[in-house]
Formats: sequence, C-alpha cells, structure tokens
Amino acid sequence: MIIRKFKNEDSVELAEVIAKTLRTTNSIDYSSEYIENDISFLTADKLIERSNWTKNYGNT
Repeated sequence: MIIRKFKNEDSVELAEVIAKTLRTTNSIDYSSEYIENDISFLTADKLIERSNWTKNYGNT
C-alpha cells in the first residue's frame, strides 16, 4: 500500500466510500435521516473544500 496526500480528483470516489460506509456501519445506531444528513455534508465539493484546512490521506 502506498499512502499519499488527498488529491481533488479523489473527491467523488471518497464521497461515495464515506456514504456507503456510513449507511452500512451506522444504520444500527442512527436513523437513516440522521445518516443522510451527515452524508449531505460530505459531498465531493465539500471534501475538496475541507482539504484546504485538513490533512487527508489515501492509498493507491
């Protein structure tokens, strides 16, 4: 595995992974409305915006 910094072109795939993970792992403890609200704040565009002030890493 090679760890590297987040690139803007990763945003769509990352948003999809986050949404799938939240829907899968959090559905036991949270309502779907709550989960979908969280997902709405983790869109590809918002991930790019957040990457300007946070450090995000991925693998290739």
